[in-house]
Amino acid sequence: MRSQRSRGASRLLLESTLIIGSILLAFALNGWWETRQERHLAERALASFEQEILQNRENLRNVMPYHLELYELFAELSAAGSVRTFDDVRGLEGFAGWQPPFLTTTAWSTAIATGALAHMDFDMVRELSAVYTLQDRYVQHSDGAYLMAPGALTDANIGSTVISAEIFLMDVTHGARELITAYDRLLEVLRMR
Repeated sequence: MRSQRSRGASRLLLESTLIIGSILLAFALNGWWETRQERHLAERALASFEQEILQNRENLRNVMPYHLELYELFAELSAAGSVRTFDDVRGLEGFAGWQPPFLTTTAWSTAIATGALAHMDFDMVRELSAVYTLQDRYVQHSDGAYLMAPGALTDANIGSTVISAEIFLMDVTHGARELITAYDRLLEVLRMR
């Protein structure tokens, strides 16, 4: 009788150990799978950041020569004081508006929406956030909307509008250089991962 109890207890202990082991193995496999999925999500997001930054840098580089040309043109007009009417500005050769670059934030928005940032290194997220913040500031400033304030586009205010345009274009070209430098630095970090 005792040996049957002993065999029963041994069997119960063995079955319990196997059940607990199976449960622990399932938890371990599930944790491994989730970690793998999170790492994959973070890697996809980083690849998306790299593509977006490359495209944004290219868009910015494409419009920079035009902004530099406009800056020089408005600096000359401002120094000469020769603009008397708004028609003088409209007739400038090569002037086709401000043409702010098209810069996207799709990778950043997607990384936030999918939670990919939570699975990345803190310093990488800090670098990404800093660049996208700088880009957002640049986009907000480079639209030139404040130059279109009521009264700015009249012949009576054309002199101050030309000076404002010169300052605006100086800021836009400086901001573009600063943003391109930030893009280049971030691309180096992304490629080192």
